[in-house]
Amino acid sequence: MTSSLNPGKAISMLISFTLIALLSICIFCSNGTDDDDNGNGGNGPDTTDYDTLTHPPDSFGVGNLSYLGSFLQVNNSGRNIEFSNNYLFIPQMGGFLIASAINPSEPDSVGTFYTTNIRYGIAIEVEGDYAYLLGWDWTSNAYFYIVDITEPNTPQTISSTEITGQGSGVATYGDYAYIAGAENGVYVFDISNRSDPVQVAVIPVSKAYRLFSYNHYLLISSDTENHGGWQYDISNPASPEEVFHFFTPGYTRSIFAKYNHLFVADGVYRYTSVGSFQIFSIDEPATPLASDTLSNSVHGVYVEENFAYVVDWVSSTANLTVYDIYKPSRPNRIFAPYALDIAKDVVANGNYIYVLGRNDIHVFMHDY
Repeated sequence: MTSSLNPGKAISMLISFTLIALLSICIFCSNGTDDDDNGNGGNGPDTTDYDTLTHPPDSFGVGNLSYLGSFLQVNNSGRNIEFSNNYLFIPQMGGFLIASAINPSEPDSVGTFYTTNIRYGIAIEVEGDYAYLLGWDWTSNAYFYIVDITEPNTPQTISSTEITGQGSGVATYGDYAYIAGAENGVYVFDISNRSDPVQVAVIPVSKAYRLFSYNHYLLISSDTENHGGWQYDISNPASPEEVFHFFTPGYTRSIFAKYNHLFVADGVYRYTSVGSFQIFSIDEPATPLASDTLSNSVHGVYVEENFAYVVDWVSSTANLTVYDIYKPSRPNRIFAPYALDIAKDVVANGNYIYVLGRNDIHVFMHDY
């Protein structure tokens, strides 16, 4: 994608921005300036991998958001949705569902993983030919499954490990898996031999909830109000070291790291049903660069190009909200929130956005 625009698209963008101004879809409160946050003057799209990129590519314009419909039959979904190699992976009752997104506008179920040990599939991570599933049994004991997904139609168990406490999230990095064990912290497993995972460490944090790994770092969200989350250096997985602890007013439901920033979905505040979308600089995480209050508890966030896709949900009321985060300290809501019934998590691949409901997924196309 280039930064040049044809006349028709330029006119379309001008109309879109004018409508936004008229509708008063406002810019976040910010402590930034009108200049680029990293002082690079906006030198055009940068195709550097996000692991080293410190700023989003130049704005593409707001584009158009279209709802394509509700798809799949999910049996009481878990907490997250994963996209890998043109497949969607969704934890559900008894295991997880695999759906082909080769036709991205109409995902289609191609396989399921089921085990009698798991009542609820809670969280899933997919890396290469393996899925890493965390689930609960009928007494809320947690199990960690490693599953071979080489053949998506017939996933096969490689190993299962019982986890102490009520697990809630999973991430991998290299030959190690990280399991959020709620009040027991984060368990670190050596999975170099996937048929026999070996615990090598525990990260002692309070009520670990969701995890995100990148660049030898692990982000941990807290299921305790006002506790936000932590970043740990996992260069030595047997002895992780805390880098910083950031704070949010609610319960941190999800964290996404990109462009040297944290994009945070913050859950229900005390005595209210509202949550917030927050952005922190990884270099200075003491206070958020920006915060936007949403009408429900914010459960998921995903960043693709220079857009952040955020879902909020309480009871039977939910929304998808899209932000332009070209300037992370001055993000913009670019569409009115799209109303849904349930929205647990969100993932994007190119122009397609997949929102996880309880028994289905909602598909959107963001044409920019």
